[in-house]
Amino acid sequence: MIISFTLFSQTDTTFITYDTDMHDDTTIYKTDTIINNGMFNRTILTGTTVLPYSRNNMNAMGHGFNLTKVDFTPCKNNGREVVRLRDTEVLSVFKTDSTWTCDIKLIDNCCYDFLCEISIENDTALNFIYTGYGDHCACNCCYGLVYEIYLEEYSKEDVAKVSHTMLNGDIRTLKKIE
Repeated sequence: MIISFTLFSQTDTTFITYDTDMHDDTTIYKTDTIINNGMFNRTILTGTTVLPYSRNNMNAMGHGFNLTKVDFTPCKNNGREVVRLRDTEVLSVFKTDSTWTCDIKLIDNCCYDFLCEISIENDTALNFIYTGYGDHCACNCCYGLVYEIYLEEYSKEDVAKVSHTMLNGDIRTLKKIE
């Protein structure tokens, strides 16, 4: 006797409609279709967002840091001209018992959105990772990113070890958390 099983997976379709020319006053829409035949999570990322369940974010979650959200904010440039700004830095880390809110200023291509992650380096440094993507312009701009991190209850000892921040793994940006 031969028994045969067939596994059917649901096909999901996503339609994306957007204006093809942002520099023209007339609106001409184009529609793209994404068909996903996979059985698992069908992730579609747009704009500045958390890169969900990446290796870096999973590493941080193992240390008790769960990156839940990233907000795009205006640059906090303290009145200086953006073209003269060169520094990318962690401006502040606001801590509560269950969350950390981290404000970052960065200089990058004016047309970018960012995919954001965190990792824990050497058990003591919270590393903010961002990757610019999208259109490419001939200018750089100042951005603000606010990383919202939920602290996992099971890892209070690991969280207590983290005393520094870093940006994109660059040791030159290492900064003690005040």
